[in-house]
Amino acid sequence: MMKLSGDSKKIQNSADKVFQLVSNCSNFGEYLPPDVSGFEATENYCSFNMNNVATFRIEITEKTAPTFVHFDAKNDKQIPINLEIYITPEQTGCELKMELQADIPFFLQGMIKSPLQKFIDILSDRIQAEAEKL
Repeated sequence: MMKLSGDSKKIQNSADKVFQLVSNCSNFGEYLPPDVSGFEATENYCSFNMNNVATFRIEITEKTAPTFVHFDAKNDKQIPINLEIYITPEQTGCELKMELQADIPFFLQGMIKSPLQKFIDILSDRIQAEAEKL
């Protein structure tokens, strides 16, 4: 199992507002990386194509307001991926941390690790930017 973590992001907004943002898949279109196409969404799932990587369908499978959202990501490569977002309330806002787990065969990890890490990093940065606009 490959595990990747994004950098912790300090967000100048309440944990409740950030939770509302990340627990609605319709908002994902605002902060996906530029190499994503074919984005479609409802509140509980979204689908998109990450160019040169895979086609994904991401569904919220668990959420605990205002601190946690768990996503299961299915893809055309049949590689199970989970994404978890942790939100920690603080006095002047909150902290956001993302973790991704992927059941990727060892021989493929070298090719896939970098695009997935880039995805997490861009997603974290854009969530932070969007949350601070609220």
